[in-house]
Amino acid sequence: MYEAYLTDLSKVFAPMTEAMEINKKAFEKLSSTQSAYLTDVSSKVMKQSQALMDTKDLKNIVDMQMSFAKELESRFLNTFEESMSTMNEARESYSELLEKHMSEMSEQAPFFDMSKFVDLSQYTMDKAKAAAKSSARTASKTVKAAADAA
Repeated sequence: MYEAYLTDLSKVFAPMTEAMEINKKAFEKLSSTQSAYLTDVSSKVMKQSQALMDTKDLKNIVDMQMSFAKELESRFLNTFEESMSTMNEARESYSELLEKHMSEMSEQAPFFDMSKFVDLSQYTMDKAKAAAKSSARTASKTVKAAADAA
């Protein structure tokens, strides 16, 4: 009887377990991406600082800073795109999980139509991609404005 109870309990909590696995994978990937970004930026900042201290010509300093800003912008945008990709993968996994369990629920209780209450069409990839592009454009404009001001 105890084993049957545990089996039933594990079936009930299976969706939450799957959701936690999705969270775990996304968090691990985001953590590694951000860690690599911070390590790379830190080492580049140290190298740039040393190069700036060794340079005496003002024009060379400005050129070095401009190329450094462009390099950091590129690295930031790459990291941002990787992070957004990870988040989109997690969102897609959540959507699949939700659809799977909603269909199972409607099969078990056909008289209860969940489509009346939940509209999954609002969670489209197009909206996520548009938001990512908008953020990338804003970041790019900010860096360009800072470069122009310098």
